Amino acid sequence: MAQKKIQMHSRGSRRLWLALLLVPACTVSAPGTPASISLAIVNATVWTGDPTRPIVEAIAISDGQIAALGPTPEIRALAGDGNVLDADGALITPGFIDTHIHLLDAGRRLVQEGSSGQLYDDDESLLSIGSSAPRTPEENDEALVAALNYLVTQGVTSVHHMGNWDDLETLRRAEIQGRLTARVNVVLPIASSDRLVNAIASGQFGGEQGQGSEWVRVGAVKGVVDGTFATRTAAIDLPYPGTGDDRGLLLYDEERLYEEVVNADDAGLQVALHAVGERATNLAIDVYERVNQERDVKDRRFRLEHAQHLLDADLIRLAQLGILINVQPAQIMYAARQFYSIYDSDSRTVSFPLRTLLEVRARVAFGTDWPFAPPGPFEGLYAAVLRRQSDRSLRGGWFPNERLTISQALDAYTVNGAYASFEENQKGRLTVGNYADFILLDTNVLNVPLPDIRFTRVLLTVVGGEIVFDRRNTSVDATPLP
Repeated sequence: MAQKKIQMHSRGSRRLWLALLLVPACTVSAPGTPASISLAIVNATVWTGDPTRPIVEAIAISDGQIAALGPTPEIRALAGDGNVLDADGALITPGFIDTHIHLLDAGRRLVQEGSSGQLYDDDESLLSIGSSAPRTPEENDEALVAALNYLVTQGVTSVHHMGNWDDLETLRRAEIQGRLTARVNVVLPIASSDRLVNAIASGQFGGEQGQGSEWVRVGAVKGVVDGTFATRTAAIDLPYPGTGDDRGLLLYDEERLYEEVVNADDAGLQVALHAVGERATNLAIDVYERVNQERDVKDRRFRLEHAQHLLDADLIRLAQLGILINVQPAQIMYAARQFYSIYDSDSRTVSFPLRTLLEVRARVAFGTDWPFAPPGPFEGLYAAVLRRQSDRSLRGGWFPNERLTISQALDAYTVNGAYASFEENQKGRLTVGNYADFILLDTNVLNVPLPDIRFTRVLLTVVGGEIVFDRRNTSVDATPLP
């Protein structure tokens, strides 16, 4: 049987390149098998994310979904004379799910500057998102394409876009035109909850539950409880040094926040709250707890966005309440300087307590907050497992007891991201019937020296069974930011 082969060649200690020997693709039909295997990859190390079957050798795709997983001989036989790639042992993982991103803001930066589009958070506050002048549809389309083109090089196959109604129009236009290369969950402002509910009820978005398709979905809203540490507007317990009694900015009192959250919850919407400092996270958890106590029991999956600082008592409470913590781990590499400008070195406050969150059985998902933080998931994996600083300070790691294992970090970037949008039965793990959203890497991050994780590159990105990025066919070199 003719097959394509992915040949891996080293360059230095970790650079691998992709070479495919092309043959015509065809389909195969057989009793008890998919009618058409559009793609099979064999002789791989497939990290499925499924604890019952964590590693397999090969994967077969049919009709945009995973049709089979198993040993190489079985998948080769299933594919027949179909389109087969030999991975030469390379690692396949589920595609990354970025659970907090600002697609069009990032795309505009790419268009303007031709770079990764990264803004450092001391250049601009998250509170300014959406404050720019209106854009034309053509400008929005260009920004979206630029952002998506970059994300495929990073292995991102789904995103949770923190956006507005104009963004939603842009995304739906791209879906109709077949230009999306990632699945997008749009999280809209909590102040527009009533508008969203009415749009869903009127069938504006389609889909079985009125919340859209597998490519563009709605159903979640976001409120902003405080600011950021970079702008000294994160709501914390201690005064910021040199400011008198300034402890940051709370944008809600409890009653008004409760009204916003319960209004959205009663309407069947999922709620996410931006909360950075410990006063803000405490307030958000108080409100979530109150809603759980005063309303019918249901699977709400309330979200805390950022949650950089949490009170010890709140760690247990949020786990008991089933609140999902949505963290941007790459920010760990840049946060120590800000932290120690506020807190003493012997402070008991812990920033980004990732391991503790898992130990109390909270669920943690990862995103990037691009363009307000580095856009690459490998930066985030590196930060989560090593907690080193970008300026090479604190060589032993910042709060090293909060390091994750690589498997825990991968879960946060894959299945937990799917769980955050009620889609864990469709994506986030490589199991039969799930979307065929996966990536092929030049480095086996499961067993490489941890510092090398940061330099991993994506060789192939597959979304819905279609190859949307192939490193052979592009000159992009999406290396980590300094």
